[in-house]
Amino acid sequence: ALSMSLNATEDEAALINALAESVADGTNDAFNSTVEKLASKYSDDSVLAFETVFATMTSIGADAVIEKANALLEINPDMTPAYNMLGYAYMDKGDLDNAGKALQSQIRLASGMANPYDSMGDYHLAVGDNESALKYFEQSAKMGLTASVVKADSLKAELDKENE
Repeated sequence: ALSMSLNATEDEAALINALAESVADGTNDAFNSTVEKLASKYSDDSVLAFETVFATMTSIGADAVIEKANALLEINPDMTPAYNMLGYAYMDKGDLDNAGKALQSQIRLASGMANPYDSMGDYHLAVGDNESALKYFEQSAKMGLTASVVKADSLKAELDKENE
């Protein structure tokens, strides 16, 4: 998540970094303070609603994440992290067509950010298209997402083994 903050918007980065600080010091002080600031900045609560869904994704299940992500997109159709969440939730359900559409929407809205390309790489891995996955991971890596460098290197090694 911290590597994602390098390519996030200022508010997204603040939220990510506050969460990391709270985890590091064992309190929620930094996180709660940042959420309060964002709550006053975003009166529609879309960022706060996103954070609530994000924090509970693993426990509420894919169907609930899809429902909540779609509700967020009704509030703010340009909320790119909601498309990311939606894409992964659809992948969790095995609905790869809708996953691809959601992640493609994220790329369309945030083509200058690395994370959408990394997520699309994960999607292509899920559909078994390793060559396309590698291209997306490499694009994301070029844009500065460290996790994508690791994924691209690992996938290159795997593809090289297969081609031997």
